[in-house]
Amino acid sequence: MGSQEKDNRTKVIKRAKMLKENQSLLQDQSQLINDIDAPQTYNPILEEEKQFKQFVKAKINKHKPSDQFLKNLKSHIKSNLS
Repeated sequence: MGSQEKDNRTKVIKRAKMLKENQSLLQDQSQLINDIDAPQTYNPILEEEKQFKQFVKAKINKHKPSDQFLKNLKSHIKSNLS
């Protein structure tokens, strides 16, 4: 991510926080919305995040607990409830 993109991202975050704290005027709100909607500014950032999410989904395996583990867990819970 380039310096300009970091600056833009920082400005948007700061302005969004100001909106949240009701310290901004209606004009600032509409300008922020216009800036967020500007594809040339934020599409590279959004695309990078999308690619990262796809990478994580493809490379990280979600392990399913074994049937024996579930059976042991159920019996442990039952014995503690008694």
